Amino acid sequence: MALTTSCVSPPIPTPLLLPQLDKKRIELVNIGGTDTVIEACLRHDVERLVYTSTYNVVFGGQEIRDGDEALPYLEDNMFTDHYSKTKMLAEQKVLASEGAATHSDRKLRVCVLRLAGVYGPGEMRHIPRIVSYLEQGLVKVTYGSRDSKVDFLHVDNLAQAHALAAEALTSQKHYIAAGKAYFISDSKPVNNFEFFRPLFEGLGYGYPKVNLPLLPVFYFAWLTELVHGLVSPVYNFQPILTRTEVYKTGVTHYFSTEAASRDLGYRPTVQNDLSGVVTFYRKLGRVKGHQSSTLVYYAVNMIIIFLIYTVIMFLLPRVTAL
Repeated sequence: MALTTSCVSPPIPTPLLLPQLDKKRIELVNIGGTDTVIEACLRHDVERLVYTSTYNVVFGGQEIRDGDEALPYLEDNMFTDHYSKTKMLAEQKVLASEGAATHSDRKLRVCVLRLAGVYGPGEMRHIPRIVSYLEQGLVKVTYGSRDSKVDFLHVDNLAQAHALAAEALTSQKHYIAAGKAYFISDSKPVNNFEFFRPLFEGLGYGYPKVNLPLLPVFYFAWLTELVHGLVSPVYNFQPILTRTEVYKTGVTHYFSTEAASRDLGYRPTVQNDLSGVVTFYRKLGRVKGHQSSTLVYYAVNMIIIFLIYTVIMFLLPRVTAL
């Protein structure tokens, strides 16, 4: 978790790039880091805190259409990754600190922004992985219903939302956002793979023609997570896809930004526009023909997955027969 602050700005804890399945590190950052930020705010008389959260605190693979902030948190047994669960716990900690007394008996005002998948030039988590997979020839299929829709969030809209949220925690705005959570997106649901079509084609790659059902892709992701758990003590295996990512990209879930519009004055200025991202990567020379140095790494990973899958399939009939 990074903490950005100045003498005139509230702290805004923002996500770091964490290994997806490293539970100890995830807890250290999402829970321990959030506790540290709240304690620092109270100790140093900080009066405003904007916390960056995620759709995943309420989404766990179920279809959601035009959801709003009245949706309950996800039940513990519905989480498919530790990151999302700890983000929920951290969000709850932040909201519970609303109105807490600081060192000089001032009040801490807090709000939470639940973000859709972030994109834009220079975004460091999602887009670089996709471009790397394109270079390695790993993007060959789409999956899930072609009619499924999800939200995305351009970095310009992300910045706007945070600035407005900070302002909405002031007396001038009557603390209108205090103690509340808001969904933030481009407000234009779209099929995940259609969204990325301009990137695929803009870098010289064709759009995948084969579409797979969601279930086998989900179980493939489960298998890669299982492999990670088995070999991670001796080998740095990172899954190509996780179960959470399969849900996020293949299952319809999108949310209304009406509350953010009403309370914060949020208005997305960019909607599902990847042109800046395509230009960014073309300038870097990341077009078709560029070879990634990690091709061998993924080849080894696929071999490991195949071997463990073979062992499981070999042993399964014997276990069933016992």
